[in-house]
Amino acid sequence: MSFTSRFLNLTDYCMVEFIYSNTNTQQECDVYLVDNKLNNTHQFFASNGIDNVTHNIQDYSAIPYGNNKFVRLDEENDILDSSPSYVKSPLIHAQAFYDTVRYHFVSGIDVKSYAGLVLGVKNLENSGKYNIFSSLLLTSLNYQDLVTFNTNPIYLAGTIYDRYVDVLIPSIKKMNNLYYSLPDDDPDPLDGDDQTKKTTLAAKLTLTDASNLDGNFTGFLRENPITFFIDECGSVTNLVTDDATYEMYVSSHHVEASLPQINEFDLLSCDIYEAADGNYYMYHAKYNGGYPGEFLASISDANSNWVIIHQINVYEYTAHGGVIKSSSITTYQQDEFDSPNLFRPIIKNAGVAVSFSMDYMVRLLNQSNGEQIIRTASTMRNSGVNRYGKNTVAIKMDAAPSAHKVYNRVFKSKLTQSDLFMEPEFNHASKGTSVSASSSGVVERITRYPMYVDYNKISVSSTALPQADYSGDSVVYSQGDLRVILKPFDNNLKFRVYYNSNGNSVPMQLDPVNVYKLVFIVNSRNDKVMFDHVTDENTARLVDGDVVFRIPSVDSAKILASPVRDFYITSYNYSTLQESVVYHGFWHKPSEVDAYNEHVAKIHAKYGVATKNANTLQQLVNSATTGSAGTIPSSVYVPGYVDQSSNNSEVSSTLKLKPRA
Repeated sequence: MSFTSRFLNLTDYCMVEFIYSNTNTQQECDVYLVDNKLNNTHQFFASNGIDNVTHNIQDYSAIPYGNNKFVRLDEENDILDSSPSYVKSPLIHAQAFYDTVRYHFVSGIDVKSYAGLVLGVKNLENSGKYNIFSSLLLTSLNYQDLVTFNTNPIYLAGTIYDRYVDVLIPSIKKMNNLYYSLPDDDPDPLDGDDQTKKTTLAAKLTLTDASNLDGNFTGFLRENPITFFIDECGSVTNLVTDDATYEMYVSSHHVEASLPQINEFDLLSCDIYEAADGNYYMYHAKYNGGYPGEFLASISDANSNWVIIHQINVYEYTAHGGVIKSSSITTYQQDEFDSPNLFRPIIKNAGVAVSFSMDYMVRLLNQSNGEQIIRTASTMRNSGVNRYGKNTVAIKMDAAPSAHKVYNRVFKSKLTQSDLFMEPEFNHASKGTSVSASSSGVVERITRYPMYVDYNKISVSSTALPQADYSGDSVVYSQGDLRVILKPFDNNLKFRVYYNSNGNSVPMQLDPVNVYKLVFIVNSRNDKVMFDHVTDENTARLVDGDVVFRIPSVDSAKILASPVRDFYITSYNYSTLQESVVYHGFWHKPSEVDAYNEHVAKIHAKYGVATKNANTLQQLVNSATTGSAGTIPSSVYVPGYVDQSSNNSEVSSTLKLKPRA
């Protein structure tokens, strides 16, 4: 099915959308025709049983009662059955085609400020009588039943339309097409085809005598505009008759506007697509597959002033299924309709976003009467998201790039060969480094140039714990213990995060779904400079506890000028939208290297004591389990040990040991 819409502003709080060609069929639809002799109009509504389908039912409707007055229709207290001014007739129709009328309302509308709003649609019959296809009465009592909140609100000229009411009406265009395609009378009643004009819904809705289903009919004016109206009712009074009392709504303001039955904008569309010659997108309106300039020129006259409004919403998608609306732009176009517009989206979370999409909406607006025609399109990119990130670096090259192998010829003795620039726990030879040696002792191998990083080991624990593989030259810094030296150049800081496992520090597997940030406090107002972690797995693997941050020199200068020395490593989860602190440390200037070294010496000494105590306890365990001889100290420092010999169970700093028997 194909749906096209046209929009029309009725008031400053309501915009009507008429959705053409909604060809859904409603089976066994019981509808009614009312001949209103007070206003010389016909009115249509459906039975209450299909309220969830059409909303165009008796209990939601009102009928005109003279000028500027409406009586609420109620099946249980039905004025149509008691007043001679109304003639109600049932029209059983097995199959009917419907168009949708959608009333969009501004965000925050207060329906309670009105006694009621009558939302109506009408069209002219050949007899000159208006036929009301819908007369929905919206009040604070039925507001919750009728209003739907829009998950994708419409934003126009500073106004947000985030809720709407749908009403289904018989498709006037389809009724007329069938009505005018059939003969007035069947010329051959015996041929088995007895379809004539009088069998159509258009004929039944325009009966001269509504009580006589076989009577005369007039049909609707072909291609006559459809009229939409709103009556703002400021008060409610009682209409008292001999039989009953009915609610009557008094209109204080009436507004109406029209749209054509035939949509001359059927061939209007829009398109958004990635450019072939760069990192940007092209977007524009289209008519019949081409640019709309010639079409807009053909429909422009003294009573119309058409402009195009473009709106693009950008959505970013993270690996765990989170969706972030990162930006929205709106532009106005008054000329040069035969060329595309250019746009480059900025993906704010390019480090974690796995894809992004753009929803594109074109509004063709007639500034003379407020009429709008809206078309939408969308596009999605599932790879190469980083090319649309915040930072792009252009490298000017004299020639086209090509792949090269870099060889370092290292002269070494066969017995003293060792890798350079290696972290203690990594062995590059085991990772496929190519090594060959000649008889002269010349070693030839392919080696990557190193990226120099400041490598630190940190623990989420607040207690100083020895590393499981501690050998005296490696320290895992507990919370607040780490100091780093920031240089006035580019800084590459690498951290391996540990946690406490049975008294030892072991690497903690970091969640790859989260975004890890390095945050510096730069003043007393807690203003921050932040850096997202590097997502290159060749540099750092989160599953191994490694996280790397790059600080450009321009940001290093800002931080070094700050009187505040705190930095934090945080973890941000896009699913819960919460940020938590992983580690807190401090930084030094290069000129403060003495203070830095003094602090590091203290931390090493503290960790040395912790390791010595851990080794002593392990020695005790080994002695107890193996019975091996050895020197056993008479006491050992154990933090938090409870002295059992003390009556008040005080915490003792020393565990007393007995010699082996």
